[in-house]
Amino acid sequence: MNKAVAMSGRIDIEGVRQNLQFTSLRVLLEPESDFLAGSLIGEVKPDGSFLLDGVLPSEYTVSIVGLPSEYYLKKVQVGMQDVAGRKVDFKQNTGSLDIRISSLGGTISGTIFDGQQQPAIGVNVALVPDPPRPDAPDLYKDLRTNAQGQFTILGVAPGHYQVFAIQGAEASRYLDSDWVTSLRDYAQEVSIEENATVTLTINEDAQQK
Repeated sequence: MNKAVAMSGRIDIEGVRQNLQFTSLRVLLEPESDFLAGSLIGEVKPDGSFLLDGVLPSEYTVSIVGLPSEYYLKKVQVGMQDVAGRKVDFKQNTGSLDIRISSLGGTISGTIFDGQQQPAIGVNVALVPDPPRPDAPDLYKDLRTNAQGQFTILGVAPGHYQVFAIQGAEASRYLDSDWVTSLRDYAQEVSIEENATVTLTINEDAQQK
């Protein structure tokens, strides 16, 4: 196997920079192969640059740790080549790792009502890409409704989604594409664009096991 190398990179921002210090972020590479050691973490400097030590010619999933909720990860690029999704194959791609984050995400808010048409308090709400994108777990969002049965999801990447309000469903289950597909009848579909706001009214579904 080829030896590990140090890989440099940079994060840049699309949109207005707000509520963000680069030094609060970390770049995370998680190996796809079970034969590789643990994840690699690079601290981000004030100018957005970072260095990842020990990168092997293998596949990794790229993510940003510490990203405020108003932002989303828009693009990953290695050298001059855009990467589809979040998986980078360093056997095929060489060069610096450049990441673009954006403050121009959409906002999805809404109110959930129970079977008596009362605000449903503390209900799990999940936002799932449509079609599912388990290769991009940062696109999945989950939270609970407040005392008025309301929820607000910030920093939503433009695209098509399904919104679920299913009692007892653990957040990790929504990464299971087959399970999500089996529950399409319980979802509310929504599409969102950059800087857009969408407001939903949802009737709580019966608990699913």
